[in-house]
Amino acid sequence: MSKKLPSYKGNLSFSQIAEGMTAASENAARLAQDAKLLLDAGRHPTDPPH
Repeated sequence: MSKKLPSYKGNLSFSQIAEGMTAASENAARLAQDAKLLLDAGRHPTDPPH
């Protein structure tokens, strides 16, 4: 996952900023819920091979 996305350069309206903040917050909540489900199921990350 080393591919870097281009950054956005331009103006955003207040509603676009709020929409982005809401989307980021909802995504974070989904990720936290997924992490809890995995933890509760005993699924833990493993060390990557060297």
